[in-house]
Amino acid sequence: MTEMISPVAPDRESRLAALAFAAGAGPTAWSAHIVTNYALASRLCFSGREPLLALHGGSGAWVVMLAVDLLAVAICGAGTLVSSGFQRETRGPQTERTLFVARCGLLSGAGFAVATLFDTIALFMVPLCAT
Repeated sequence: MTEMISPVAPDRESRLAALAFAAGAGPTAWSAHIVTNYALASRLCFSGREPLLALHGGSGAWVVMLAVDLLAVAICGAGTLVSSGFQRETRGPQTERTLFVARCGLLSGAGFAVATLFDTIALFMVPLCAT
């Protein structure tokens, strides 16, 4: 009887973890940045039932939101770099799965980095608690 050989090459656990980071870094960082900025802005502008006017400034919250945006862009960039490394080193017919996930990581990392940059531009253009 012949032994069945899998067409997919087995990967080490650390390599799979790095591949999962590469594919999931962009969406996860973008989601965390959206939730964090929404929580900060909504608490700043609506601490009770009535909306607050931006008389107190809120510059500390603006700086925190900017830092969260820049951190999210950095995480998206790191995921894109890890994905491009996987794509460069992947060769052969048994590595199609790795190549597919690496390309997905490239697209999602770059796409979510651009989306986060657009959110960051809005942070500069729209005043906090504008009515």
